[in-house]
Amino acid sequence: MKAMSEAGAKYRLNVSFLYLGFVMAAAMPLSGQVVSRPQTLLGTRGPSGSPTVIVSRSVTADTGACPPIADLCCSSIIGSVEISWTPTACEFDQLDIRIDGTLVATVNGAVSSFSWPQAVPGTTHFVEIVGSCGPVVRTVSCAICHMCDNEFIRGDCNDDGVVNLTDAVFSLGVLFAGGGPAPCLDACDATDDGSHNISDPVRILGFLFSGAQPPPTPSPPACGVDPSADCLGCDDPNCP
Repeated sequence: MKAMSEAGAKYRLNVSFLYLGFVMAAAMPLSGQVVSRPQTLLGTRGPSGSPTVIVSRSVTADTGACPPIADLCCSSIIGSVEISWTPTACEFDQLDIRIDGTLVATVNGAVSSFSWPQAVPGTTHFVEIVGSCGPVVRTVSCAICHMCDNEFIRGDCNDDGVVNLTDAVFSLGVLFAGGGPAPCLDACDATDDGSHNISDPVRILGFLFSGAQPPPTPSPPACGVDPSADCLGCDDPNCP
């Protein structure tokens, strides 16, 4: 009987420790932790053999450590400057958009793009996106010269003035073999989707050998500026 009583006492003690561990884990302070999804927190392990308490909670991100918006892109198209970005996991209360030091708009923190039609051709404009969340302020900026884009031939990835097989080979080398850098990424974007990826050499090859439509404007063999908003740029074009 005594042995059974001691075993029962130990069992009750283990259960007590387990309960205490659960309570401690549930009340555990999360100072300094920043998470944007449910986080698993380990509680206290009880005496020999008792299980670990696991508590799963959703924790609101600490706004004091909220990062600024990411992937800010400022680009120029006919008639406007196009601004885009990626919102942060901890959404800002609002975003102030300042151009050349003047507040031009205030948008909701979930917004990820803005079009500014007052841009002056041939002028470099300074863009700031200021995110506010309570007392926290985060700022990112970029400069864009409106309608100052260099001319290029879309598909002419190696920048030799013509679109041929070597452009597809050069494009593949930049993407997968450590080649490049490409002198004009806009020219390598043969699909005009705003990025340089595997679809671009495929588009060039289709145009050259399968009767596919030529790449979008500026289509070969003509030079021209990019009519689409993106952040690729053309640092060293072959066009005059």
